[in-house]
Amino acid sequence: MSKKSSQVLDGGGIGRAPEKPGELAHDAQIVGLRLGAKLAHAHVVDHALTQRADALAGGGS
Repeated sequence: MSKKSSQVLDGGGIGRAPEKPGELAHDAQIVGLRLGAKLAHAHVVDHALTQRADALAGGGS
């Protein structure tokens, strides 16, 4: 029976889980999704802000 030394202090895997070769890191995928995201139309944002202001002022239902 041969004994193998443990790699407790190797430090190679500290901080992140190992990734499969050939796959993009999650960070790169997230950046790609953010770049391809569409911005909301101005009237949609304006409507949401108006509703929030009305709710804070105590108006509306």
